Amino acid sequence: MSSIPVEKPMQVVVSDMTAFWLKSNYYELTLNMELWNNEIVGYALSNKNGDRNTYYNGLVEVIARKK
Repeated sequence: MSSIPVEKPMQVVVSDMTAFWLKSNYYELTLNMELWNNEIVGYALSNKNGDRNTYYNGLVEVIARKK
């Protein structure tokens, strides 16, 4: 259970990045999750190490969904 009080959808959105190898290719996956119902509301994938654009691109999805 979240210690952040969430009273309505899209009130709190968090992000996390994970890196992994798949068939000799490196990837970084950033997920944006809405804490109201633990739904993934945005994501971005990159094959560049340290690519900050995955955070920005995932956030664009979140903003579009919120509208």
